[in-house]
Amino acid sequence: MSKQKNFEFGNCSDKGRVRRENEDYMGYFETLNGDVFLVCDGMGGHAGGAFAAQLAVTSVREFLERKYFDDPADAIKEALEYANKAIYDKAQNTPEFSGMGTTAVMLIVQAAKVWWGHVGDSRMYLQSFDGLRRLTNDHSFVQRLIDEGSITEEEALTHPRRNELLAALGVHADVAVDVYEHAYTTIQNDIILMCSDGLTNAASEAEIENILGAKASSQQKAVKLVEVANNNGGPDNITVQVVTFTNTPIQVANATTNTVVTPPAPDIKKKTNPEIDNKKTKPIAEQVEQKPEPKEDRKQSGFMKLVKSKNFQFWASAILFLIVMGSFALQLADIDFSDYNGEAVADTTKKPVKVDTLAAPQDTAKKPEVAVVPPPAQVAEPVVVESGGGDSTLVYTVKKGESVTGLADRFGVTKAGLLSGNGLGADAQLKEGQKIKVKVRGIYTVKSGDLLFNIAKKYNTNQDKIIKANPTLKGPADIKVGQKLYIL
Repeated sequence: MSKQKNFEFGNCSDKGRVRRENEDYMGYFETLNGDVFLVCDGMGGHAGGAFAAQLAVTSVREFLERKYFDDPADAIKEALEYANKAIYDKAQNTPEFSGMGTTAVMLIVQAAKVWWGHVGDSRMYLQSFDGLRRLTNDHSFVQRLIDEGSITEEEALTHPRRNELLAALGVHADVAVDVYEHAYTTIQNDIILMCSDGLTNAASEAEIENILGAKASSQQKAVKLVEVANNNGGPDNITVQVVTFTNTPIQVANATTNTVVTPPAPDIKKKTNPEIDNKKTKPIAEQVEQKPEPKEDRKQSGFMKLVKSKNFQFWASAILFLIVMGSFALQLADIDFSDYNGEAVADTTKKPVKVDTLAAPQDTAKKPEVAVVPPPAQVAEPVVVESGGGDSTLVYTVKKGESVTGLADRFGVTKAGLLSGNGLGADAQLKEGQKIKVKVRGIYTVKSGDLLFNIAKKYNTNQDKIIKANPTLKGPADIKVGQKLYIL
């Protein structure tokens, strides 16, 4: 274990119980752009896979040691693109390395702030005061099926195509890198976990959370994670890096109550968010032998032919649409707008834009004993929802000291869009009491048995965005039956 600046870290890598060699590789080093951590999972046979993973780490280090970036998110993107080219060129010019590639998950640390990005299915997690949170979304065939709702997370673990990737370094001349542009400011005892899929395919998130929450050093936790994966069968190479922030401030102090306020979990927004098209991107198989897809029985009954006909599907879709819209109209009719300074109903008929969602952590972690300051009464001041034709509009009353940048971040919109939507100039300064309009998807009334995770999933958004848009919420457990939530 090594101790650097305001964090300590530990790491461990093992070939597992099944593989003959270890094709994973990891790295930590200091650069002009901050402290850098990497975990890579090579593929393409032992020689090619191991070499690709090592070349990725050395290429990123070489690139970042000689070039400085004002924005660390740009540093991650360009460094991984540079590594991709190095691996691809080597594979093209060296027959024994043909077809090699590697996943990569990368972290940059500057003081208490962190940035991250990835390609493939190696992952990054954050364990903070509110439990374990996954920060990356796999570039894999089964993850796409999960996102589409075709299979569950549990079914993905045994799916016959679970080892197929949709992106990796070195496989193509160009690569789409997912980089999360907004830095997260760490607090005391935050833990970042980086790992190859040898851990996540063998250990559950509950096991991972328990180990990270134990009273032990970062190195001891890293070794224990590998041990648990091996005890569960160790079907693949296992590599982990555990970074614990031990010397960061607990965060904003309140002078009146002499307590501290913990920051919200990171609002995950991608700098690059590539659309991976089935027709354009062929899955990258990590296994040579793939199970054949089941063949469809060509003999179909008359009823099945009717069901599969285009006319039947059209009318069935139309009827289903009318039923759903009727149900939704009844739901809106039940909303009592007397709590708000307005009486118009939000127009929610516009189909939500699909966004990438991340797995929500189970709220089972033991929370640190940190006093949380309740929000001032003015924070919970109701806002007006008005119908403006098309998207609904939330009219927000500006509080003292609030800025355009702060409101754009809170409501998950761009600063430019907020300015243009309100007819404001680029240098506009907000005043207390000023009305600002923000486009929203609508309002949801919490029902008995609702979970915030399911509400977020319904609207193709995430819990953090809902919490940020509704100041009375401190976390997923704070929702109450009858409460009206703004959906951004």
